[in-house]
Amino acid sequence: MIIQTLIGVLLTLLATTLFNIAPILQKSAVDKMEEIGKDNFFKSIIAMLKNGKWMLGAIFGVLGGVPYFFALQISGITIVQPILNFGFIIMVYFARKWFNEKLDAFGKIGITLLIIMPVFITLGGVSEPNKDFNNLVLIVFTTIITIISLIFFGGAKKINIFWAPACGLCFSIGALYMQAFTLMIDFNHLELLFDMILSAAWIIIISIIFNALATFLGQIGLQKNPASKYNPINQTINNIASFIGGIIIFSQVVSNPIVYSIGFLFGILGVFLLGKYDIKQLEQKSKTS
Repeated sequence: MIIQTLIGVLLTLLATTLFNIAPILQKSAVDKMEEIGKDNFFKSIIAMLKNGKWMLGAIFGVLGGVPYFFALQISGITIVQPILNFGFIIMVYFARKWFNEKLDAFGKIGITLLIIMPVFITLGGVSEPNKDFNNLVLIVFTTIITIISLIFFGGAKKINIFWAPACGLCFSIGALYMQAFTLMIDFNHLELLFDMILSAAWIIIISIIFNALATFLGQIGLQKNPASKYNPINQTINNIASFIGGIIIFSQVVSNPIVYSIGFLFGILGVFLLGKYDIKQLEQKSKTS
């Protein structure tokens, strides 16, 4: 059990490294574009697709999906999603490499917490996700989270930071449906692979829709908010909703809740302590220096 969990953790670390390189590249590209809005929706999409740096970020994001897929299949969303916080260390690395940003005491503590965090999550004794999950429970949970997300999106017109929880909830739905998809694919029966993918097509389509929606709307959120506030809130809401979904939908059980909770808390605290490393702010600093 512990070996299987460890493999899932290592795959997640690889995935989150690739996932966090992607937004750094895309953020620097989006900041030079016209502000994204409903009036220039399609024009903005075309501009992103034509931008080499933005597309490179997209490629890194797609590559990260491969180890992420297998991590979900092996260990489940309750383990995988909190460990994705580890990727924030990548932001700090690029901040130091590109902009010569020095780590303060809080930054060092944040990195330490994120380095330690996977150990506690691994020792939390989280059970495997249940392959015989109930589709109805998945749909009901999705409906509830979607309604909450829409409320945040509505409030974002007046309170910009609401973009963060709204997108975080969308990402959590995308993650939950990706988890459901992985559980419906059995690589021990490759002769049935096409049939399994076909029967699970609706699930992966929903996952893609919510992830794509959160990614695009997240660009608006990043334009309207400093990444130092947006990213931690976005990721924390994603973690919490995914954790609850993993427990309710996929019947994952945490046998050592205290140890797991410590790791979960370390992940959240680490993200907030590293939140000051705002790529947009550092870019502006580098231009004026």
